[in-house]
Amino acid sequence: GADSLRAWKKRDPIRRLEESLLASGAISRDEINQQEAALLLLVSNAYDRAVSASYPPTSSLLGAVFPQEVGA
Repeated sequence: GADSLRAWKKRDPIRRLEESLLASGAISRDEINQQEAALLLLVSNAYDRAVSASYPPTSSLLGAVFPQEVGA
């Protein structure tokens, strides 16, 4: 339950790395905030492109599942 979630949050590798970088002075809170904002923008833009993109043709549906035959 809630205790298990708290335990996992303490072990979150991203949060632990962030705390370590802050403690060592390798990065500032402002730099972390800037990086997070840049990443959120990147993900948001990628999501918008994916949602607005047209679907691929059905003929390509299994292209990545089965290999092409040589000479076909």
